[in-house]
Amino acid sequence: MGLNSHLIGIGSFYEGVVEHLDYDADYYKEVDDGTLVITHILHCVTSEQSRDLAKFTGCVHPFGFNYHNVNPSEVDHKELKKIFSDMEIDSLGFLMCEGFKFMFVPNG
Repeated sequence: MGLNSHLIGIGSFYEGVVEHLDYDADYYKEVDDGTLVITHILHCVTSEQSRDLAKFTGCVHPFGFNYHNVNPSEVDHKELKKIFSDMEIDSLGFLMCEGFKFMFVPNG
């Protein structure tokens, strides 16, 4: 069976995070500052990518549930940039700096 995965982030909304979230800015016009919002980032469609995402975000193993809470200090941005676009990795770093918490989500 194949594996796919992504990271899900949750954090406080303010206008400055809109360009890093899932939807077009128009969908966030009525959202109050401080509202908790979620976003999905770093989508993997193969088992190899998913294992690498887990490894390079400190999750050890895709199904090592004790490690799915991503610790920003364990994220290897250099290695992730080999898999994902600079824009995606920059968004991850920006949202982490803004206090968003991320979880690794395996599916498979």
